[in-house]
Amino acid sequence: MIFLLKIAISLFWLAELANLFQVFNEPFAKTLHIASIVVLALHVFELMIFNKLINESSNDAKRQKLMVLFFGFVHLRTLMNKQKLNQSLP
Repeated sequence: MIFLLKIAISLFWLAELANLFQVFNEPFAKTLHIASIVVLALHVFELMIFNKLINESSNDAKRQKLMVLFFGFVHLRTLMNKQKLNQSLP
């Protein structure tokens, strides 16, 4: 399920990237730009809130932060699951 969500989010960002270079029809282009700005702002907010979790969960914190900026809570969920698994092991 998480894999499918990551594919959908990747398609969203690819559509925005394509929109930056070759503008789509006007109502769709502006809506996509606004949606991208809102999504990116939410991902930055998530990054600020879960910064401690990201730093504790991995040695490669920079990569994890980039993944959170790109995928948002979907990637945070995988980090949370990984942390729960590590805490349950003796």
